[in-house]
Amino acid sequence: MFPDGVSPEDQATYYDEIEQAGAKAVKAMRHLVGMLRKDTTDPLTSLREAVLKAVGEDRRVCLDLPENLDRVARTPQLATTVHRVILESLNNARHHASQATYISVALRIEQDAVRHVLVLEVVNDGVTGP
Repeated sequence: MFPDGVSPEDQATYYDEIEQAGAKAVKAMRHLVGMLRKDTTDPLTSLREAVLKAVGEDRRVCLDLPENLDRVARTPQLATTVHRVILESLNNARHHASQATYISVALRIEQDAVRHVLVLEVVNDGVTGP
């Protein structure tokens, strides 16, 4: 409900903005789901390979990978997910922090009470933009 005094035109404007924001969110979600569903031509089985392929030749990217990275229980799905998350993170950094001089991609393996946990961190020194 709108407070008293809000004109029908203003109400329509608010509803239009909500509809546009919802449509934009759905479009972004469809894009993400499409990326996650997309088959890769070469299945990735190694986490190290997944990271290296995602980073490519970008000289701004500093990698920090543990020696025992491939000892983590790995599946092609895990490698593909890590690959795609890094790709999307680097794409976001390039788009939203284009002034960044470096991007750090770090993976580490932590132990909780029951299992190993893979932690991925992507950080840059750029200022976020529009």
